[in-house]
Amino acid sequence: MERRPAPPDWLIRYGLNRTGADAVHTGDCWAAAKSGRCRPAIRQEALDALR
Repeated sequence: MERRPAPPDWLIRYGLNRTGADAVHTGDCWAAAKSGRCRPAIRQEALDALR
């Protein structure tokens, strides 16, 4: 039985044009996972997106 990888610490959701960051979510956020527009991010990338 294979184990699932741990979720990322952060997810960045991008806008419809997929270029600008729209929101930052924690890695286990169910709403972000359903959007289909999120990419995993490290802490520094999440902080940069919030700025």
